Amino acid sequence: MEAGGAPSAFISFANVSDYIAPSQACVVPLAQQEKDEKPVQVTLNDCLACSGCITSAESVLISQQSRDEFLATLAENDPERKKFCAVSISPASAANIATRNGWTLEQAYRKLACFFRKTLGVDRVFSCDSAQEIALIECQNEAIARLQPRLNGTTDAADHLPLITGTCPGFVCYLEKVHPQLLPHLLTSPSLQATQGLLVKRVWAPRHSVRPASIYHVVLESCYDRKIEALRFPKSKSEDPNLTAAPVDCVLTTNEIQQLAESRGGWAEEADLDPISDQHPNSRPRGLPQHSGGYVQAVLRALGVSLGIPNAESQWTEGAAVQLARRENPDCREFTLTVPGKAPVTFASVFGFRNLQNLIRKIKTGKCPYLFIEAEACPGGCLGGGGQVPGSTPAAMLATLSSGTDLAWPADEELHRALLEALGPDYASARAGLHNSYQERGADNAPLATGVGINPSTLRW
Repeated sequence: MEAGGAPSAFISFANVSDYIAPSQACVVPLAQQEKDEKPVQVTLNDCLACSGCITSAESVLISQQSRDEFLATLAENDPERKKFCAVSISPASAANIATRNGWTLEQAYRKLACFFRKTLGVDRVFSCDSAQEIALIECQNEAIARLQPRLNGTTDAADHLPLITGTCPGFVCYLEKVHPQLLPHLLTSPSLQATQGLLVKRVWAPRHSVRPASIYHVVLESCYDRKIEALRFPKSKSEDPNLTAAPVDCVLTTNEIQQLAESRGGWAEEADLDPISDQHPNSRPRGLPQHSGGYVQAVLRALGVSLGIPNAESQWTEGAAVQLARRENPDCREFTLTVPGKAPVTFASVFGFRNLQNLIRKIKTGKCPYLFIEAEACPGGCLGGGGQVPGSTPAAMLATLSSGTDLAWPADEELHRALLEALGPDYASARAGLHNSYQERGADNAPLATGVGINPSTLRW
């Protein structure tokens, strides 16, 4: 801070990680000059991950996605206002709960199911395995289709390479606000959360004679930015409330639920999860042995199939992404697949805003060597989200996911097909309801909730 109270040209962050957790001091409200040093309330508007992209109206909606709002909905006694409550548990949250409490992955799911259903009175509790599988398939299909011209040697500037996953809401908001010229690089394929919301309200609900508009759907996630994502669902032109209902009504973080469980006497018994698919009613919960969604590995596997490379998993090599990080960094990994008769194909996974800033500079200067990138704003990927219970490392949670994973589960093609049919009469209309869309959000980054703006390009890490 310069003399006289004017902000300096640069802002230095000390002793903070790439995301700003609610418990950490934030440097955004620089305009406050109160001498009594009262605590400053920092809303999600002030989070670095979204760069102030959220409007004040969205802030009000996000404030409704709280533990208190969730409990108030469950406590509603008026029959006309009473909601059917369903909770979906993400793999990252289950792994965090398991590691924090010394359980296996399956125990964590069963403990959570019992707590939600028997202690809180939730009607249904689902895992998100089928949603993750469908999200991976949609990502594979889109990525292979967009990479095909490059593989055929007909690439031009319109192909917008490298392709980047658009499943991290913090990173998407950041690009929309600060680097909108990079939006064409984003894949539109949906995230686990968005897919799960549509599965619950557009597939499961009709099959079980539950009106989608009557469902209050909560998703347990690892990151606060997922609350932002819940506001980004495509708006339907239909006047039917069952077709316009938001796929996800509330997002609660792992830490919020851990604290709620502790306030209610802790975790007790175990219970089964509810099946979201009639095809596999007894399948136990599964995870993915990657820090985030496993999109790099899934697309590489699909690419191997399209190129006729058998056992592609054994053909690619993994190492440090030396183009982005000067030293070994688990948040920057590159994957290279050797293609007979063609140049090798190189993908990357990039987690954390420091590394993403390096990536953006490489793309803008035309020096990015990767064709496909899985990007996440949180260090450690989704396992390292700011909403996780402190004390567990991404590596420990990854081990928990891997130990509880059955990689040979059958693809639930029927559920995927049912979802597409529920969203439209043909694939084009169904895709519009399932996939994301992005838009430039203007250059009015200056007025945040506190009246002070931050230009991320001026931050010194």
